[in-house]
Amino acid sequence: IKEMEKQLGISERTIRKYLKKLHEEGFIQRRVDKSERLRYIYRAVSLQEAWKLVRKRIENIMDEISQVIAKSFN
Repeated sequence: IKEMEKQLGISERTIRKYLKKLHEEGFIQRRVDKSERLRYIYRAVSLQEAWKLVRKRIENIMDEISQVIAKSFN
């Protein structure tokens, strides 16, 4: 996280917030490294897996839009 903080010029808190969101949404994997002290290792999912997640989200949004349009004509 410190490396990202330096390279991106944003706070550690902001980085942690976005890492948590990306992890919850399935775009990154997190594992515990129990070396000297507790720390997390983050890894992006494959491009194919990320695309599946994005495509599913788009499909859900399109379904919601279709429902709203259908209701407006009733």
